[in-house]
Formats: sequence, C-alpha cells, structure tokens
Amino acid sequence: MTKVLVLLIALIIYTNYENYIKQDTAKLHRKILNLETNIAREIDIAKQHHTKESLLLDYSKLTFDGKKYSYSQAMGEMQNQLASSAKDLCDVKQMKWAQVPSRDVWYDKLRMNVSLSCSPNNLIKLTNSLKNKPTIYNVENFRVTQDTRKSLLNITIQLVAFRRHK
Repeated sequence: MTKVLVLLIALIIYTNYENYIKQDTAKLHRKILNLETNIAREIDIAKQHHTKESLLLDYSKLTFDGKKYSYSQAMGEMQNQLASSAKDLCDVKQMKWAQVPSRDVWYDKLRMNVSLSCSPNNLIKLTNSLKNKPTIYNVENFRVTQDTRKSLLNITIQLVAFRRHK
C-alpha cells in the first residue's frame, strides 16, 4: 500500500508541475513570433513617413455625392454594384430598399435589405468583389442559415452605403 500511496503522490506532484509550474514553451514561442511580427510592422510604418495629408480619406471616392446622386439614384447604383458583384456567384433572392435614409449632420445612411443564397466560397468571393468597388459598404444584421435541401447558405444582410451632403 505504501508503494501505491507513493506512486499516487508522485503522480499528483508531476501533474501539478506539468499544469501549473512548468513554462509552456509553445506559448512562449507564439509570443516571440507575435512580438517579432509586430516590431517588423511598426518598423515598416516608421520607414514610410506618413504625413497627416497622406492619411486623410477622400470621401468623394468612398461615398455617393449628394449633389450628383439623389436618394433613388444612389440606391439604384448601390443595387447595380451588388448585382454585378453577385453575378455568377450568388443567387440574389430579394433586394429591398429602406424607405428613408437615416440622416446625420453631413451624410445619409442608405440601407438595403438583401437575401442571398450561395456557397461559402462564393460568399467570400462576393465580399471581395464588393471590397474592390469604389464605394465603401458596411454590413449590418448579418444572419446565415444552412439550406436543408442543398449545400448552400441562406444569407440575410443589411447592406449600408453612405451619401454625403457637403
């Protein structure tokens, strides 16, 4: 019995040593790699010598111009960009415009409710295609369900674009 008791005590001490006292070398290697990557990125940023002017965003390229596009024209352009991005990738079931844009001081939020059906790979391609468009889009209320009959995803999103006033 004493041999079993000594074995159990040794097992308890070994388990506590492995779990609580011994350093996790894999975790330390990940931390070192992460620090090296962050330092290299910071050095690259420091070498680029960004100025205040180079970091400014050009809203005329990212949003719809209120002088050039009315609400319906901006929504139509948004619908055309989404339809061209989804062409041959996803099946667009429904596109529904919001009744009125959400107004802020210098911009409108243009909302469009969209229902899609596509594969996961095509969803990634669709989002990449939308990223390549000149207009910036924001995705809100993202919901995905799996189609029971096919190996597709049913996606419901609220796509938001912006139209500036000034």
